[in-house]
Amino acid sequence: TPSEERDQWYGLAGASQNAGIGIGSFIAGLLVAQTGGLGYSLLVIANALSFFLAASLLIFSPHTTPHSHLKSSQPMNYRAVFQDHPFLAFTAVNVIFALGSILLSVGLPLYCVIALHMPAWIIGSLLACNTVLLATMQTLLVQRLKPYRRTRVLALAGGLWAGWCLLYAFALIIPPILRLPYLFGATCLYTLAELLHAPTSNALAAEASPEMLRGRYLALFQMAFSLASILTPVLFTFLFTLSPSLPWLSGGMLLLCASIAMYVLERYLPVQAVRGVNFTEP
Repeated sequence: TPSEERDQWYGLAGASQNAGIGIGSFIAGLLVAQTGGLGYSLLVIANALSFFLAASLLIFSPHTTPHSHLKSSQPMNYRAVFQDHPFLAFTAVNVIFALGSILLSVGLPLYCVIALHMPAWIIGSLLACNTVLLATMQTLLVQRLKPYRRTRVLALAGGLWAGWCLLYAFALIIPPILRLPYLFGATCLYTLAELLHAPTSNALAAEASPEMLRGRYLALFQMAFSLASILTPVLFTFLFTLSPSLPWLSGGMLLLCASIAMYVLERYLPVQAVRGVNFTEP
């Protein structure tokens, strides 16, 4: 993929994924509601067929081979990846960003029902709002981000996530009659951060990695999301038992620190990866 198109394609992939999640959830709920137990069996079969279709598309899609001038004597193993300290630092920072991304789905159900004493249907409404905005706004926003440095877009995303965490922590003192619109507004702030982070972080990771080692670089980068998905439920549950607001306050502080770290890290990452092709100083 050409460098100038990476953000756009990652944005399109994210929008397609969220559209699939939203449409699939709606169809699944409707099918189970109408057919009961049979609906679950039909969903499993349809899901299996969709995986076969996806695998077939990958198998029969055209593959390109590296050009001869890309060959180098650089070791083709993970040692070279672990020697790239700026990329390792970027991956470590992205663990915290990934924690912010996962925090909504992990923390909202427990916080909404137990701490805020709100009905369970609000959880689905907030998550649905997030999914719809991600599916419809991703490609539009990516076009607006092209002139800006990717590192600064990520720093802004972390700052927005930190603000979202702070707003969620203050939900405890909001009058009950105002909590629903308050949470919707705060969730929109979370969604904006996710819209900024998802395509930009992936494009930066791909652009910062040497082409011959890109698969290994991106594999390490994706481990940030796996690690965050393991740590987030454990940390949230532990902190929630101490105080319902503590997970959000702690998460906000971590995300703010990650934003600052991302800004500092800018000077150590490849200039082309940071700026992209169509860069103009904001």
